[in-house]
Amino acid sequence: MPGLIKIQGKSCANEIFKTTHNGYIKMHLFIKIFLSLIVLLGIALPSEAVELNGKVLWLYDGDSFKMETAGHKIVQVRFYGIDAPEKGQPGSRMALQAIIKLLKNQSVRVVKVDIDKYNRIVGKVYLGKLYVNLWMLNNGYAWHFKFFSQDKDLSQAETKAQQAKLGIWKLSGNIPPWHYRKTKHFKK
Repeated sequence: MPGLIKIQGKSCANEIFKTTHNGYIKMHLFIKIFLSLIVLLGIALPSEAVELNGKVLWLYDGDSFKMETAGHKIVQVRFYGIDAPEKGQPGSRMALQAIIKLLKNQSVRVVKVDIDKYNRIVGKVYLGKLYVNLWMLNNGYAWHFKFFSQDKDLSQAETKAQQAKLGIWKLSGNIPPWHYRKTKHFKK
């Protein structure tokens, strides 16, 4: 093969890991042991932070905001497991006003769950010990986004708020935002 260093007609790769079946097994075993040690010892491989701390700068709607991290990086965050009413949808102002009152200029902790298709951090948001995602559902300001979350606590909070007719649940004509986004009334 071009590009491989040859030693007496054999490539270095062949000499180091012998191309025999036994050599493959040794290499495979080495990789398994190495990765197992990383997991067992809790050694973190280089990756993005799993938890962010910072100040809320701007709230876009009831389920997303912009924050400045402790490292002065500006990031967009989407609340994990909830979907608040869209602009123009019944309850959207109520949800936005509630989250602004709670989080505007506050320091929060975000535990990253995922990155969405818009490159936002999808996370569990905490204001001190208050789990804000759950708070939004407990007060009837959002739907449990079951397509992306199977969290039983979030599901139960939505059910209790709905039964108590809190927030969006006391309004007529409300439909889940994921259905509203498919209608002709929705404007990006």
